[in-house]
Amino acid sequence: MKQEIEKKMLDSEEAYQGNQRELEENLEIIAEEKRHFFRYLDNAAEQLRIISHRQTYEEALDLTSGFRIIEQTQEEAEHIVKKVHVSLEDKLEENQSNYRKQQDTYEEELYLLKKEENG
Repeated sequence: MKQEIEKKMLDSEEAYQGNQRELEENLEIIAEEKRHFFRYLDNAAEQLRIISHRQTYEEALDLTSGFRIIEQTQEEAEHIVKKVHVSLEDKLEENQSNYRKQQDTYEEELYLLKKEENG
């Protein structure tokens, strides 16, 4: 019986570690995608700046809407990334909480088993 509980504890820990790795990898992927996307937006803004220097003053005024669109896109992307990041952080906390609860349950079972054996 003791070996079964210890096996459950080990399996639980392995599942916990696997979930943690997966969630942390997802956080890293999101951060990397955010960097790539923002770099893309920066490049688009730079291209608009180059175009605006080539245009006359009146034509350049129309480019401000392009900059506004880039800025809005960046703000929306930031909001989406933040939302996903918070969701993943919540899942990390939930994974940790579930793991602790399982381990506590198994430790309690071991304690009760030991108590029965002793007396």
